[in-house]
Amino acid sequence: MRAKDLMTTEVWTVGPGHSIRHAARIMLKRGVSGLPVVDGSEAVVGVITEGDLLRRVELGNGTPERASTSSPDRDGSLHAYVRENAWSVGDVMSTKVISAGEEMPVEEIAATMIANGVKRLPVISDGRLVGIVSRADLLWVITWVEPEQAIRGDEALCRSVKARLSVRGLLHDVPELTVSNAVVHLWGGRLSEAERDVVRIVAEATPGTAGFVDHIVSGILKQ
Repeated sequence: MRAKDLMTTEVWTVGPGHSIRHAARIMLKRGVSGLPVVDGSEAVVGVITEGDLLRRVELGNGTPERASTSSPDRDGSLHAYVRENAWSVGDVMSTKVISAGEEMPVEEIAATMIANGVKRLPVISDGRLVGIVSRADLLWVITWVEPEQAIRGDEALCRSVKARLSVRGLLHDVPELTVSNAVVHLWGGRLSEAERDVVRIVAEATPGTAGFVDHIVSGILKQ
């Protein structure tokens, strides 16, 4: 699944010359926490978010004028003063735009959001804004993904669980793993609680598993 499959194509935007009040009204009316900023050719030149507006003087969070001229980091302080007191979107917006292409895979979209601490990615094609992907769009993927076909037979199920554990580098740490009537059994060994949890989760996530018994703690964790 790629950005083009997830993105919302009806995107609310503002221009650099719009007022921050106009941007705030759109966010409130449309229930969004950020807006792409586009120029006359629909090229994305920035992003304005709730976080940018929370530093405003109207909320009592601005930089005092005296501090802006006397700070050791004078340029940085003056820049902060402009962002906190200016009326136009162009002066307040973030100009570092983290974006996605239409063909970006969903896993790369999620990784990009996490790495950059952003909640949405504008989707750009040929230099123009064509959509936007939000964290909420990624959550829908979880509901869309169809479960794999269940594995039939205890022996085949046991092999599948062991293969998944091997991929995660845990198979050599598991002393004994058996399957009976589609219930996976973990026996003995010196596994930590976290390691046992991983074994349980891998087993439970394997299609065809009917249950999991950790004989180290003697508890049926899935029925």
